[in-house]
Amino acid sequence: MLKVWYSDESFAQYLIDHVPALLKAERDGSLGRARLVESDALRPGEFHRIPTHLKQILYLDAPDVVIERDNKPIASVEISTEAGTGHDVFQRFGRIAAAVERGVPALYVFPEGVWIPRRDRSGWDSLNPLIFRTLERLMTLYGVPALLHYYPTEYRTRCPEAPNGSDRGHVFDPSSTYAHHPDSGDGEMQALFEGLELIVSRALAGTVTPTLANERLFQGRREWMQAEFVRKGGADTRLSPETATKTVPSTAIVEYIQDCLHTQYVPGGFFAEREETVIYCVDSKEVRADPYVGALAALDYLMCRVGRTFEDRDRNLAIAWGNVSSENGHLTVQSKKGNSVTKFTDPVKGLYSEPRKVLLGKAYSELKPKEIPRYLMQVRWGTAFTKRKEIRMLAYFADAILFEDGALWREG
Repeated sequence: MLKVWYSDESFAQYLIDHVPALLKAERDGSLGRARLVESDALRPGEFHRIPTHLKQILYLDAPDVVIERDNKPIASVEISTEAGTGHDVFQRFGRIAAAVERGVPALYVFPEGVWIPRRDRSGWDSLNPLIFRTLERLMTLYGVPALLHYYPTEYRTRCPEAPNGSDRGHVFDPSSTYAHHPDSGDGEMQALFEGLELIVSRALAGTVTPTLANERLFQGRREWMQAEFVRKGGADTRLSPETATKTVPSTAIVEYIQDCLHTQYVPGGFFAEREETVIYCVDSKEVRADPYVGALAALDYLMCRVGRTFEDRDRNLAIAWGNVSSENGHLTVQSKKGNSVTKFTDPVKGLYSEPRKVLLGKAYSELKPKEIPRYLMQVRWGTAFTKRKEIRMLAYFADAILFEDGALWREG
């Protein structure tokens, strides 16, 4: 039995109608579908019903579509129409990483360029090619397809001139049924459908996922991605978000923690064993998810991780919410936007003071019947899915989180 889980039902139907194995399953009654509930934080009355095998790839963020066979996820699809300059192409990278880390192939649809109207200098914002190298790192570590397909646009035919179709240059499907989805006749979409067809047909035949990476179709796509990285100048320059990092001795982080907390406590575990720490420097107004936590996930694979888990790093990974300077090994973090460690800790504290969201402090007699299965979910999983996305992703990827007035770190 095949099943399609979706955030957008019309996009799910778009895929079903263009992937022969899915369309056949729909017609013979062996295809189910259901709405994908993002998290316990956003939908506290529904998320507990999501099956365990899906929760295991939703621990960071929810993809747009997950396809499964017999209660086993076999593919994840993420689609965006946004401009992918700088950090922005990595906004959803956590979703891709979460799938691949669980052995689920991930297909990412993203524009090569988007026309951005501006008062003084309208123009095409082109894709940051570093995304190709980041996906390559994922595939190298896990042996699972993590492939990018271009959302159809007029970028190649019109740049540097303005588009003559849609306002931002996207090329949508000519049929009225899918007027707001990518042109299904475009070569990139045809390649996406072909890739999904291969994944589904192999799953129906009982092929194990790791062998998919060796399929000629996916090897060819991987080689194309490597060529695109070079063609777009990715091999010739240092790109964002790597340009927003500083690599320092880990002893400098230890000293910063001691200064912040006015203590001589020395962090232990993995943190102390790694000689260097990569710091991702962000001075946004708020501690927020997009695009920063996705970029942090990308930096893990680009600059720190040498194995399949965050424990397998040869450098620590830290994020600093402010501008970082280092003189004689002494770190300072200054936030022009007024960021404070309380921007991280207050939402966590607030969560545990809301009995509607966290049920674990209630006596059995206080639980409503409809709350009991959710209570049992939180007993098993804790509040991993109940915390806001940026909180749980920062806690997953960061060995240290630095603020002007405080710091958090892990030791194992």
